[in-house]
Amino acid sequence: MKKIAIIIVILSAVILAAYRFYYADPNIVDGDYISSETYKALQKDIEYEKQSTADRKAVLQVVVQQMLAETNKFQKGLPYRLDSLALDSALKPENRLSIPDMRIMPSDFNNYNFYGLNIFEGENYRAVLAVIELPGVYRDLEVGLTTVRNGEIVDTALIGRYKKNLTEKSSAEISIESGNDIRVRMNKSRSYPFKQNQNVTYRYRITKDGMIESNIL
Repeated sequence: MKKIAIIIVILSAVILAAYRFYYADPNIVDGDYISSETYKALQKDIEYEKQSTADRKAVLQVVVQQMLAETNKFQKGLPYRLDSLALDSALKPENRLSIPDMRIMPSDFNNYNFYGLNIFEGENYRAVLAVIELPGVYRDLEVGLTTVRNGEIVDTALIGRYKKNLTEKSSAEISIESGNDIRVRMNKSRSYPFKQNQNVTYRYRITKDGMIESNIL
């Protein structure tokens, strides 16, 4: 009887070990997982994202500095309006930013174009509105809002997009009355794989410290 009990205990231990082996939680990080291809791919994605974020910040710093160096040219005051028609007028050669040395730009951004739109003053900050034109056959532009305090970037937000290709179209109507009243009506339509149309209005507010807050109206 004692022998049978010992055998049962041993078998139970073997079954439990087998269960843990075959049904182990893949989220548990152990030596085998760290050396796996899945973990290596995850680490590669994390590093790429870190580098991309650093690259975007470096590009943004250059764009903002270039605009601030020509404040008189871009300081148009408030209120300010921007829609598809006004954007087309703003994308003229004299508003295109000339980056002093393209070699300082990350290679992924060498084919991008940058345009200055407006610089306006807040209580303790400056706000810079710029356009990034992404490379490609079809229209694809982003409008970025950046706040600067004591020469340093405080915060940034993508507040509008103008995109048009064979299957989708995006546009924005941007109205800036003050740093506390920035409203953006985004329209997005898609024809494939199914028809869809969406309209959303966002409100942005810049705090006294230059942080950009947003909510959906």
